[in-house]
Amino acid sequence: DNILFRNLHSEGGITLRLETDNLSMKDFGKGGIRDIFAENIQGTDCLAPVMFGPHFQENGSVQVNGVVSNGCGYAVR
Repeated sequence: DNILFRNLHSEGGITLRLETDNLSMKDFGKGGIRDIFAENIQGTDCLAPVMFGPHFQENGSVQVNGVVSNGCGYAVR
C-alpha cells in the first residue's frame, strides 16, 4: 500500500512488475496492491518497462506516468 516508484530503468527483463499470485491469500481476504504510483519508468531491449499480473487478487488504484519503451516487446503489459 502507498508506494511510489520513480526514475527506474532496466536493460532486459521487466523494469517494474506489479504482480499478486497467491491463491491462498485471496482465500483469506488478504493481499493485493493499493495506491501504487510510478513515474518515469524506462526499459531498453526488455519484455516491458511495466507489467501487471493481478491473477487472483482484487487490487486497488495504480497510477503510472511517463513510460518509455526502447526496443521492448511492450510498453505496458
